[in-house]
Amino acid sequence: MHYAAIPRERGACGVQITQTKTDNGTTFKIQGELDISVAAGLQRDLAECLRQNAHLTVDLADVDACDTAALQLLCAARRTALLQNRTLQVFGLSQAVTIAAAGVGLSLDELGASASISPQEQPHAI
Repeated sequence: MHYAAIPRERGACGVQITQTKTDNGTTFKIQGELDISVAAGLQRDLAECLRQNAHLTVDLADVDACDTAALQLLCAARRTALLQNRTLQVFGLSQAVTIAAAGVGLSLDELGASASISPQEQPHAI
């Protein structure tokens, strides 16, 4: 069952982050440029979500650009979830996310996926 989606605009680049609550947790769908201009706000939102939900999903299929701050945020969120015995899953790794990760030597396994994943496929834990 889906509850109301909450769109959140962040940064000057027009990234849109939509938060959708379900019976199983919360999904963050990120569209646009995922970079340092949104990292602090997104980090707070993800941390708050992990405090309130045992399961959090992040959909990165529509990320057009991704920088190292965003990758660092995703890795930190993963560590936080693990320390809190929570689940954080990522799916829909866009080409921008995959290229950014490869550019800094971060494996897709470290982001929770072994290959580029379409949104239709099952999420992989990070």
